[in-house]
Amino acid sequence: MGHIGQQLDGIIAKRADAPYQPGDENSTVKIKNYRSADCVVGGYRDHVIGSARNQLLLGLYDRKGRLQYVSAVGSDAKQKQQVGVLRPKKTTPFYGRQPEEKSHWSGEAVGPWKPVAPTKVVEVRYDHFSDGRFRHGCTFLRVREEKLPRDCLLEQVVEHAAIQNINAFIEAGLATAGTNRK
Repeated sequence: MGHIGQQLDGIIAKRADAPYQPGDENSTVKIKNYRSADCVVGGYRDHVIGSARNQLLLGLYDRKGRLQYVSAVGSDAKQKQQVGVLRPKKTTPFYGRQPEEKSHWSGEAVGPWKPVAPTKVVEVRYDHFSDGRFRHGCTFLRVREEKLPRDCLLEQVVEHAAIQNINAFIEAGLATAGTNRK
């Protein structure tokens, strides 16, 4: 039951000795519930190729071994250096949905992208995953040189929803069991 609350967006906290002040946004703080995932780099955007952003395009493998495009993460010069050389590929490594030339969220043009061999793994921080993609963007954390791309599975992000459903079922069962005692 250590996973209860994993699907919450976060919590609102205030100092224990401070009174509750309705409508006073300065008396409370929202603490986000971030998670991390290891993703395969399957492409990139770069100012050099005419893109509006410098990004790594991320994928996760489904149960059938197909690389599913899940999001893009911004990358600066230092992070690109950490990732190292990306080997160009003539065709997309992503199955199904492809990175678009416009932002899925804002509709803003982000520009072209180039596919690469799916050999590099990066860890990213995210706060929500649904409909097969990271929501609200994600943040580059580090390169995972010791991790094999084939081990970067979609299950690592969708398991949270399953855990939430199981925990809700357990909690409901415990609540029922507690009321049925004689």
